Amino acid sequence: MFTSLHRSQAAFLHIHTLQEILRPFLLVCESKNPRLIGIVLGSIQKLLAHNAVSDEGRTQIIAALQQVRAYS
Repeated sequence: MFTSLHRSQAAFLHIHTLQEILRPFLLVCESKNPRLIGIVLGSIQKLLAHNAVSDEGRTQIIAALQQVRAYS
């Protein structure tokens, strides 16, 4: 029998593997729009803080942030 915690963890693992979740965030980083990038950075920070990103996703985020840094 699944408790609500187990269901939450199962849902979390499903989200954890979906790379489609990161795509909009990464596209905003490529947009060079400072206002949108500021919003996205907060969202990315929350995803990372809640461990909702796979190792591959973290690598993609780092690459996108390096591009943002190069633009500024």
